[in-house]
Amino acid sequence: FKILTDNKKIMSHLIHLSKITPRAENTSNILSFLKLSSSFEEMMKMERVVCSGCEKKRKYFCYECMKPMGDPALTPHLRLPLSVDVIHHPTEMLSKSTAIHAKIVSPDDVHIFEFPDIPEYNADEVLLLFPSPNAKSVRDIEDISKIKRVIFVDSQWQKTTRMMNDPRLACLPCVKIDAHKTVFWRYQTKGDECLATVEGFIISYYYL
Repeated sequence: FKILTDNKKIMSHLIHLSKITPRAENTSNILSFLKLSSSFEEMMKMERVVCSGCEKKRKYFCYECMKPMGDPALTPHLRLPLSVDVIHHPTEMLSKSTAIHAKIVSPDDVHIFEFPDIPEYNADEVLLLFPSPNAKSVRDIEDISKIKRVIFVDSQWQKTTRMMNDPRLACLPCVKIDAHKTVFWRYQTKGDECLATVEGFIISYYYL
C-alpha cells in the first residue's frame, strides 16, 4: 500500500476499509492480520532526502534504486516463505508500482525483472499468479513442496497479453485469486477482482 503522508489521510483510508462491501469481506479479513510497524510514527516525520544512488530527492524509499530512505532501522525487514519474481512491464511507471514496496521490505526474497529480460523457469518449481483461462484457484493448490518461486506480472491489465504470450511465461502453471475484491486506492477499470500487485503477494501467501 502507498504510505500515506499525514494522519488525516490515514484515518480516511481506514474508514474506507471499514466500509468495504461484502464482496470484499475475505480480502479485508486477510488484510486485518497486517500490523503497522512500531517505527511507523517515526517514518511519518521523515523529510525528503537525496538518494545516494540516483541523487534525486525521495521520501520513505527510492523507487528507482529500490532502497529505503533515512534510517534503515526504521524499515521493516521481512523474510518470505517462497521467493518472488516480479516481471515488470517496461512502460509501467516504477513510481506507481506496488511491487517496489515488497522489494523494500523483503529485499532478499523479492526480485524484479524488466520484460523481456527475464529468466528461464522450470515449470515444475514455479507458480505464475495470473488469471489465465486454465488457471487454478490458489486455494486449490494442495502440495507446494516442490515450489520454489512465485512469479507475478506487474503491468496494467491491458498490456499483459504480449507478456503472457512469451514462451518463457506461456508454459508455466498459472494460479489465480478468486472471491477477493481490491481495496487499493488507485482507480482502474478492469473490475474490482483485479488486484494490485502487492495485494496479490499478501493474499497468495496467505493461502500458500
